Amino acid sequence: MGSAGSAARLRSSPWADGVEVGFRPYQLDPEAPPVAVPLGEYLEKRFGRSGDGMHRQVDAAAEAEGISIAWDRALSANTRTAHRLLRLAGLEYGPDVQHALVERLFDLRFTRGGNIADPEQLADEGAAAGMGRERAQTYLASEDGVRELEAEFEKAREIGVRAVPTFVFDGKWVVQGAQSKEKFLEVLVEVARTAPPIVAADSAGAGQGDNPMPEAPNPNEGIRLTHFIVSDDVERSRSFYTDVLGGETVREGEPSIVQLANSWIIINVGGGPTVDKPDVILETPPDPNRASSFLNIRVADIQAVYEEWRSRGAEFITPPKDLGEEIRCYIRDPDGHLIEVGQTVRA
Repeated sequence: MGSAGSAARLRSSPWADGVEVGFRPYQLDPEAPPVAVPLGEYLEKRFGRSGDGMHRQVDAAAEAEGISIAWDRALSANTRTAHRLLRLAGLEYGPDVQHALVERLFDLRFTRGGNIADPEQLADEGAAAGMGRERAQTYLASEDGVRELEAEFEKAREIGVRAVPTFVFDGKWVVQGAQSKEKFLEVLVEVARTAPPIVAADSAGAGQGDNPMPEAPNPNEGIRLTHFIVSDDVERSRSFYTDVLGGETVREGEPSIVQLANSWIIINVGGGPTVDKPDVILETPPDPNRASSFLNIRVADIQAVYEEWRSRGAEFITPPKDLGEEIRCYIRDPDGHLIEVGQTVRA
């Protein structure tokens, strides 16, 4: 109901074309059992109210948003697995697919009597929303994304989320509960008044400002630059680029994708020739002291970056060296790939 109502209010606002909406994970009841039970039974057991009275209250609120709930079929179950799939949809398939999946999961739970904790039903809904069914199945059968999901749950608690729906505008303004159109407009006016200027995307389609959440390097037009590295231990390498260098995981597994600043690192195991590169063998650097290319990271304050990354476990070959026009130093990732960290010295 909160999703439907907020969508309608945003569509009627003057900023309808300039507001990007994403769904972030939060659980009202993290300890809900994974086994599905009738929704009415769950609500009465949890809140200790008369089932009929609660149904009437919820039905009235739902009707106001044009929603119907099939109490004779609706089921309740732990939503953690569904949140994992929604997070994957947003990261790998984009907001349109994520929004479509949200609507399908609401309908599955409240109208069709489906089990949103069942990976097979979730994979079906993901495929219907535009995801790859096999990708959804493989992801849900693994532990990929579990740690990141728990971190997002914790982040929601840290900023004070205690109810659904909760709306976070521009990462700063938190509004809890269903709100009127006037309240939405009030917050949007304040966001527009205080927001920094938007940095236009370059011809490759990648903006130069900070990204509020990680996204896959799949351009709608033009190109985006990624850097592919071969690793003997993909998870170890992914952890280095996220935990040490501060990137954000877009995809776990093989391959893993990490968004690092305004670019992406794709990490996968090596291997022999393939049909599209019949004479090429991919392998980690046989000699870390010999290199023909390397990742070059430009920073605004190299000393601060040096101290921060070193505190996280980065092993620099030397401290930053002042070479006149730039200050630079080098590190290696766990597989021996060379990484330059440089700061241009402006006259």
